[in-house]
Amino acid sequence: MIKFISAWLGICCTVFGVIFTFLRDEIPSEFVVLTVPQSLLLAVLGILLMYIGRPYLPALLSDFFDSDNASY
Repeated sequence: MIKFISAWLGICCTVFGVIFTFLRDEIPSEFVVLTVPQSLLLAVLGILLMYIGRPYLPALLSDFFDSDNASY
């Protein structure tokens, strides 16, 4: 159950981190709650969480973390 939550929380963190990093100028200023370094840290944390929960990721995303000899 923890890996399932980790996988989906990682997806959310990565999406929010990328949005606040690259689309910062298009977001109204009252909705910007993270600075650029915080956004990058959130995206990296999301990738780490997705790696931890990789067995529960959707097939397209799990292919990025999968190798031929991976054992979960």
